[in-house]
Amino acid sequence: MAEAEIMRRGLQANELMVIQPPRSGYSVPYLRDSAGLGQAIAFIRPIQTNLGMEPEPLMDSSEDTGSVPLVKCMNCEVEVLITEIREHQQICCRDDEL
Repeated sequence: MAEAEIMRRGLQANELMVIQPPRSGYSVPYLRDSAGLGQAIAFIRPIQTNLGMEPEPLMDSSEDTGSVPLVKCMNCEVEVLITEIREHQQICCRDDEL
């Protein structure tokens, strides 16, 4: 699974704002309805590495599943919720600090 943030334009043309994902991760209904993205352009920013170009298997996008994907931090190798990896990276130890 690729770890990425979805962003949209802010009030100023050169400003990008992160669309915070729900606990279950991003879904089309969430982005369209709850996040107010509608037909606006979305920007995808990788969090840890480049995004893979292989298609991912389809999963149930229901937000009631309660299952949030885990990703492994590239610095400390701890499994973190995909929705919390950005915050984890800000406090995680870095290779140059060891």
